[in-house]
Amino acid sequence: MRLLETIAVVFLAAFLLIGCHKQPTAEGKEDGKTAEKLEPTPYSKEFESGPLKIRLSLDRTHLRLDEVIQLELEAWAPEEYSVELPKLESGLEQFRWEPVSLSTPELQNGGLLHYSRKILLEPLLIYEKTAVRPMEVHFAVAEKNGEEPKRYALATDEVEITVEMPPEEYWSNLTVETAMSEKPVERLEKKTPWWPYAAAALLLSAVLLAVVLLRHRRVKAVELPPPIPPYEIAMEELRRLVEAHLVEQGDFMGFYNAIQGILRRYIEARFDIHAPERTTEEFLSELRGSRSPIGKHQKLLESFLTHCDLVRFAKHTPEKQEIQATFDACKQFIIENQ
Repeated sequence: MRLLETIAVVFLAAFLLIGCHKQPTAEGKEDGKTAEKLEPTPYSKEFESGPLKIRLSLDRTHLRLDEVIQLELEAWAPEEYSVELPKLESGLEQFRWEPVSLSTPELQNGGLLHYSRKILLEPLLIYEKTAVRPMEVHFAVAEKNGEEPKRYALATDEVEITVEMPPEEYWSNLTVETAMSEKPVERLEKKTPWWPYAAAALLLSAVLLAVVLLRHRRVKAVELPPPIPPYEIAMEELRRLVEAHLVEQGDFMGFYNAIQGILRRYIEARFDIHAPERTTEEFLSELRGSRSPIGKHQKLLESFLTHCDLVRFAKHTPEKQEIQATFDACKQFIIENQ
């Protein structure tokens, strides 16, 4: 904040120096327009294909450089479909982003699983065109005859974002303790003064420096929470899965969809291995031929994912002991690799 106050002092000093040659209006103020308050202009649009649906929502598409956007990406699909949301950074290249929440799939009326992700976006700079690029959600459903699963994708539209510099009131409201000197300047002779040019240079430098600082400083409008460790997210998702009582309700498909999703997302977040984007066979094949830090858990993961696929795609009805062993294997892997 000290740097911003210093910039404000330089900015005001240069402004006053240049303004000395301007005649005040009848009310003693310079002519100018008061910046209008920006409207939030929210955005929400759905995209559907058969039983599959996604929705992109933004709480605003018109903002100042010192404000943030809350983005939410949602997806709905039947229980027999696996759903892969895009990578966190996908489509957000022109923003600094922070994840806010990544919900566990929830079963809703009509037998559809609901997926949701919320992200806070802070614009980096004012580009000629700022936009949230298209974001693609992938779906897959297994064939009954054991063939390769069918894959589908739904993509959002590009959403153009209007970003503006903060208004003059933003600078005038800063607390500046340094007072301008009231000592008159003696004029020895009439000649072209050099200081208006120096003041203009200082003014330009102050504006450029302010833009750079605004790019790197923390967002004031919203206190961004620190990133939640993948271990805590996974354990919370397991707790919520138990509280959903899917097994007690006989919803084995919903339980196994949820628990395999928890483990795949944890592997991606913890080891940067894009497990959600691969089939079980593709993932295990890569694991066998690499020096992955989770290679020592190859047998546990193979048993876990193969058993999940039997229930999800081959309609296998698991015994109580199998369900408990699946839950324990997932929890054991997360604890041992936190």
